[in-house]
Amino acid sequence: MARINVVVADKDKDYARGLVDFLLIRYSGRFEVICCNDDYRLREYLANNKATIDLLLIDPGMAEAARGMDAGCVTVFLAGEEPAGPGKEKGTEKEDTENHAVFKYQHGERLINQIMNVYARKNSRFSFQPAGSKRARVVAFYSAAGGTGKTALAVGSSLHSVWAGKSVFYLNLETTPSTDLFFRAEEGGSLSHVLFSLKNGGKNLAQKVDGARCQDCFHHGLYFFKPQTSALDLKEGLAGELRLLVNTLVLTGRYDRIFIDMSACLDDNSLAVLETCDEIMTVTTGDAVAVKKTGDLLKELRSIENSKGIELLRKIKVVVNMCEAGKNGGISLPGFDGLGVYCEIPRVGSLVIPHHDKYGLDLDSGFGEAVYQLNAGL
Repeated sequence: MARINVVVADKDKDYARGLVDFLLIRYSGRFEVICCNDDYRLREYLANNKATIDLLLIDPGMAEAARGMDAGCVTVFLAGEEPAGPGKEKGTEKEDTENHAVFKYQHGERLINQIMNVYARKNSRFSFQPAGSKRARVVAFYSAAGGTGKTALAVGSSLHSVWAGKSVFYLNLETTPSTDLFFRAEEGGSLSHVLFSLKNGGKNLAQKVDGARCQDCFHHGLYFFKPQTSALDLKEGLAGELRLLVNTLVLTGRYDRIFIDMSACLDDNSLAVLETCDEIMTVTTGDAVAVKKTGDLLKELRSIENSKGIELLRKIKVVVNMCEAGKNGGISLPGFDGLGVYCEIPRVGSLVIPHHDKYGLDLDSGFGEAVYQLNAGL
């Protein structure tokens, strides 16, 4: 991950030096930091380096010296009291759309988390990993066709990872999710609640998302959100919120793996999520219709890559599900020979079985063995 170029501008020299030292020592290798303690030095530095700055952390009293910052720079005000300061309305959590303020006198980790929350919101290609925490592997399960067993693979991967001692978040973004068919929790919030919090912004987003998560009653270390209260809650136009959601889950540093069970739609919402992923398991079957739709999907993703500059195809791994015993699930995707088939999953009978008062997957089967192999490569 490239280093983030940061300017700390504060006339309180002791505070500024402490913040710089905290960034360089606690987050070694992640930041390049310059410190400016007066207006003249700040103006001089910005005049020569404005285009290279990613993040400006500035005392509100020095704002005039930083006027006209490059649009690519994210500005965060270091407010001396809570919640007053540019970017906040006194007595509320409402944030300005351009500039943001954080309370400067708080625990270091909390301060940096709030700052990087703002940075992640403004920078779609960034996700922040707290020091000393886990860096989640983000894997999407996506299919252009229905009935390919995409959800079974996402759920099975989540369970296998938990059994292997991993901390897992299962994020279902389907319009009509089946999360509550496989997982149960007494406490926690719904995806609708989480999206509302993200849409309204405010401070402590990571804490809000973390507080809404549910832990499965039967699988320690497996977390999820309860399904949204209405299918309309996942409407078009949530690209920013969904991107921020995935980045925030990574930001918490709690998970080894985040498995995303995607909707079959290819829209701005889906593209925002796919862009945050490390890998995209593209699920198909050997059925001619599913193969045709998968090929068309890959062509569309290639076109999007070329037109929008979003890197997607490198992350694709084609998974062929429901392969007949003794037969190769090899499929032909014209124009995409380099992709090949990453994994073949055999067809099994009675895959979904009763489990307590919910349902589970029969992972003591050829399906379970293949899913284990699928996850071994993550």
